[in-house]
Amino acid sequence: MSKLRKRSPLPARSPRLRNLIALGTGGLFLVAVLVVVAYVSRPTESGAGSPELGEHLHSLLAYGPRQAILVGTHGATALSTDGGKTLAKVDGLDGVDAMESGAGRSGDVIVVAGHEGAKVSRDGARSWSDVTGLPGSDVHSFGLDPANPKHWIAYVVGKGVFATTNAGVAWRRLAAPQTEPMGDALVRGTTIVIPTMPSGLLRSTDGGASWNVVDQNIGGMVLASDPRNANRLYLSGGGPLFVSSDGGSSWSQHELPEGIQTVVPTADGTLIGAGYSSDHRAVLVRSHDDGASWLAAKG
Repeated sequence: MSKLRKRSPLPARSPRLRNLIALGTGGLFLVAVLVVVAYVSRPTESGAGSPELGEHLHSLLAYGPRQAILVGTHGATALSTDGGKTLAKVDGLDGVDAMESGAGRSGDVIVVAGHEGAKVSRDGARSWSDVTGLPGSDVHSFGLDPANPKHWIAYVVGKGVFATTNAGVAWRRLAAPQTEPMGDALVRGTTIVIPTMPSGLLRSTDGGASWNVVDQNIGGMVLASDPRNANRLYLSGGGPLFVSSDGGSSWSQHELPEGIQTVVPTADGTLIGAGYSSDHRAVLVRSHDDGASWLAAKG
């Protein structure tokens, strides 16, 4: 049983707050506090100019040397190639379900998957084709090994977990897990970790020949590891952010800004969070201090 440590990080004191404090105490101090609280808890009101993606934001992926960011929902997918400052819908994925996603280190091979099957791009999201060979189209979990982008893992509802080492040319069935996978599969050679959404994680250290339930006290769909430290894991998806620094043996719980649902790390250690604005548009935020404070990615 892993240990869960709850921590609610305090926001960094902003220059605006310091200026207001310098003016005096009492009413001015109260105004300053209210300004900071509003800024931290409602960063998602800056969605103007971002695309409407539909409901149920399930997928968030940061990948490649230029830190591209892919945001996926049941109805559309958006891509940022400038660190989140701008987002645009991805041609070829409009109307495609994007519950899970994965990419190779170079960013050339990208896969999105969901209820209607999976799509793969081999040219950095410029064009897309169907992933074939799976025994069904309802894919509730998918992932690929960044170091070997031909090694994919997929869970097909009612059919099982499957693996390919040649980018979908041929698939083989893996051992049946104890519970149903749901979300991004973290694939690192023979080690595979998959969320089960409300009831913890599944882990295999033998390429899927056997599975163990890692933790039943955490939940989420978006699972990612720090590119600089494979033992540092981030799990999110509609609730708090869970962070592990020991490969998933123990976890700490962190509050997220209002409206932010999913979080992933980038190659330089920045955390990217995704959610919806008050007008239902996609919004990205970023943190340079491991989630202690957040800023709009447009800034």
